[in-house]
Amino acid sequence: DVAGGNINILADSMDLSGSRPDSIISTGLFTNTTLGSGEGGDLNVEANTIELEDAVIASNSGALLPDGTVIPFGGLGGDVQIQANKSIEASGIAFNTDNPQLSVGAAAGIGTSTYSSSNGGNLTIDTGKLTIDNGANFASSTSNSGDGGKLTVNATDSVELIGVTDTTGITRGGLFASSEGIISPEQEVTGASGNISVTTPNLTVRDGAIIDVQSSSSGDAGNINLVADSVLLANQGALSATTKDGKGGNINIDARTVQLNRGLVTASVLGKGTGGNINIKAQDSVSVIGENYLQLKTNYFNRDKITPEFLAGLSLDQFTEGIFAVTVGQGNAGVIDIQTANLEMKEGALIATVTGNTGAAGFIDLDVSESLVVNSSIISNNSLFLGAGGNVKVETDRLELLQGGQISATTLGQGNGGNVTIDAQEFVTIAGNQGVDNPSNISVGARPFPSITGNGGNLIINTPQLLIDDLGRIEIDSTGSGDAGSLEVNASDSIVIDNSGSIKADTQSGRGGNIKLNTENLIFGGGSNATAASRGSGNGGNITVQSKNVLIIESSSLTADAFMGMGGNIQIDTKGLFICNSCQVTASSQLGLPGRVDIDTLEPTTLIDSLDISQQPTQPQEEVAVACPSESRKNNSQLTITGRGGLPNRPQELLNARSLIEFPPMATNKTPIKQATTLPPPARGWYRLPSGQVMLTAQTMAASPQNSPIDTVNCHN
Repeated sequence: DVAGGNINILADSMDLSGSRPDSIISTGLFTNTTLGSGEGGDLNVEANTIELEDAVIASNSGALLPDGTVIPFGGLGGDVQIQANKSIEASGIAFNTDNPQLSVGAAAGIGTSTYSSSNGGNLTIDTGKLTIDNGANFASSTSNSGDGGKLTVNATDSVELIGVTDTTGITRGGLFASSEGIISPEQEVTGASGNISVTTPNLTVRDGAIIDVQSSSSGDAGNINLVADSVLLANQGALSATTKDGKGGNINIDARTVQLNRGLVTASVLGKGTGGNINIKAQDSVSVIGENYLQLKTNYFNRDKITPEFLAGLSLDQFTEGIFAVTVGQGNAGVIDIQTANLEMKEGALIATVTGNTGAAGFIDLDVSESLVVNSSIISNNSLFLGAGGNVKVETDRLELLQGGQISATTLGQGNGGNVTIDAQEFVTIAGNQGVDNPSNISVGARPFPSITGNGGNLIINTPQLLIDDLGRIEIDSTGSGDAGSLEVNASDSIVIDNSGSIKADTQSGRGGNIKLNTENLIFGGGSNATAASRGSGNGGNITVQSKNVLIIESSSLTADAFMGMGGNIQIDTKGLFICNSCQVTASSQLGLPGRVDIDTLEPTTLIDSLDISQQPTQPQEEVAVACPSESRKNNSQLTITGRGGLPNRPQELLNARSLIEFPPMATNKTPIKQATTLPPPARGWYRLPSGQVMLTAQTMAASPQNSPIDTVNCHN
């Protein structure tokens, strides 16, 4: 139980090289604790330059012999601290590349490991420039119940990881922190893998090299923490966090610029564990570049090719480019969260969350303060079988989907699809295509199998200006028995759909999706359309338009049609509406009941409501008398005028039978119509009321000293 001693080396330069493939012990420096519970000693190296070629610097708790025998005993592993003021270079494969169980990570390099119940030591690298190539590894691992140590790299100049492909086709080289069985893949390993932290101005991972944290059993995976000015992942250079039944590790990147040029960032779940999150924070920009857009669409997003058998045969190894959060087990996938000023995707780039089992897919949250451009690339959230799909949320000033660019949330099984929410402070443009079958689009739905039972999600777009052009489209749909979601666009300035652009809400046998368009100006042109249709037994969806001006020209259309179910309804509320002769606004059903089209172009004025007629009775004495004054008798008959009789209904009142007027057909030969004018009878006399008020009368009054010197007949005689 006595602790092991330390190894301390101070030199101007150190060069370790030349391990023989048939040697039991490789060239290098080691501290081990293999008997008892005593702690292993630390290993400290300080120099200006350090070179390792086919050599190892390692600290172990327990041991793995060349013949594969594991010694599962040992105390706390010692720490390894390497300081090289100028540079560290590590390259080469230690031992035989066809035997991946030999030495640290099966390659030359520096590492700590534990094969016992004790924790492994930590590995710390401080240098100016770190270069790892030709399959070399810096690693921390656990193969038992002890936790793996931390791997920390601080480089004041740069870190460059360059991979190599060995004779078995496996790419090697990089930084590793693992919790995995050595004897067999089924070996239970409960220890957690350590974290990997890299701080440097410039980080490059290329040619198959990888920074990897993983747990292949029930242990938790560690985190990857990168702090740099620039991060470049090129030619299948990768960041990976994988877990089986434990808690997945997070990938955290804090940089000024991040570029993936055929690179990969992935967090995956293989069992019932919880997937880790991918958090990218780049002050200036994130750029994701793929290899080939049409190849991406053909291999993974072709509706004719996607079958249940095809989906069941997918594996994580097939995805070597892009940003992924995936679950193929019962556990839920993690979240993809990107915060940057500018995000550009091009040439077949892919950002996706996927569930291929019962676990739920994660969210995609893109907070891009200036511009998001998806050019011939895809942002996708998918549920392939039973798990629920996740949501996609985009917040930016300007969003452009160009040349087949796509944002989608779909379900291809029994799980419900996620929602897509777009908030763009300036505009959204969806334009261009890679052929008729590959237009730029934002789509939410359940497809492409008739057996799908999951419901499609909702699509909401909030922006001042929305342009859908050159076959571009936004759509919600359901091709199975599930219901389609709803599609809502709130554009404070304008919605323009041109050159065969489209807005669609289609369903097969489920409930049809609804479309709501709220804007100041709505323009359909160039054969564009808005459709809420049912292709099977489902009812058509509804289309609701609220816009100050609606312009439908050039053979464009608004349709809410159905085949067997009821047609949907179309409601248009506008101040100005223009529909060309070749355009259509229809709500029909071939075999079911048609829908209804309601167009309201009236603008009620508040002045109409204010000009109300008094409900108080009018006083007969205030009117012009058309008869003689009444005599003073009781129970005289009288006429009282009240209410609004004879006047039309107010605009806010319901219509009644009196408000409906039928106009007869007008005569073919128009003739002038003379209207008779009836004037009130002239006043022929007057009399005075007891109150002293003088009233005019149409009847001649008898002369009296009080009213006139002219003799008249008594009107009461």
